[in-house]
Amino acid sequence: LERYLVGLGAAAGLVGGWSIRVDVRQTGGSAGETDLYFFDERGKKFRSRLEVALAGLDGSGKSALARALAAEPPLAAAPSLKPTIGLVVQRVQHSGLDLSLWDLGGRQRFRFDWARHVSGCDALLFLIDVSDRDRLAEARQALHMLLDDPRLRGLPLLVVASKCDTLQPRDRAELERLGWAPLSRLLNLDCVTEQSWSVLGVSATDGLNLPALTRWLVLRAHSGRPPREGALGEGA
Repeated sequence: LERYLVGLGAAAGLVGGWSIRVDVRQTGGSAGETDLYFFDERGKKFRSRLEVALAGLDGSGKSALARALAAEPPLAAAPSLKPTIGLVVQRVQHSGLDLSLWDLGGRQRFRFDWARHVSGCDALLFLIDVSDRDRLAEARQALHMLLDDPRLRGLPLLVVASKCDTLQPRDRAELERLGWAPLSRLLNLDCVTEQSWSVLGVSATDGLNLPALTRWLVLRAHSGRPPREGALGEGA
């Protein structure tokens, strides 16, 4: 078991200054439920069971990212994904993490419900389709409308520059060198003060930067927010 867990930690990029521990919580009688925790070199504890909200405009790549985290066939080899209607919750195992992914429909009529679903999660991934510059203003408006809800205060935010494989390699390399600062400015992220935020370029099609996304979840999505009532699994 220990060798298997170390393998999971290596897949998440966590070995080297990290340790892994298994806790068994009694759920009645002799039965137990296993929780996996990561520890850094200072002994700080990071949970492996997380609820993660995926928000963004329709067509931004949320369902494709959920599919990639679930290690399902690459999107290029899969049928075209239909737009999410309302909400889809999927529980997946990815690189040692037990994730409940809340895939939120991105069409206009669903956005007013985003905050209600996101408020009980441990982290928010907001996807921006970098191949669709015409909708950047709409995405910025939707993001700030969501973040204005006081229930999301303190929720870790990762802005995912989705479909970055569609960019020219030279342009993508330059954006990564700049830490995606041009996108941050276009989205007015400097105005976001109630959440800690980061920006990461990701491609669900070829798996680009999925390990970095996983590491971000382990390091940032550990706020200890109260578990959501009726959530899949046990949230925290």
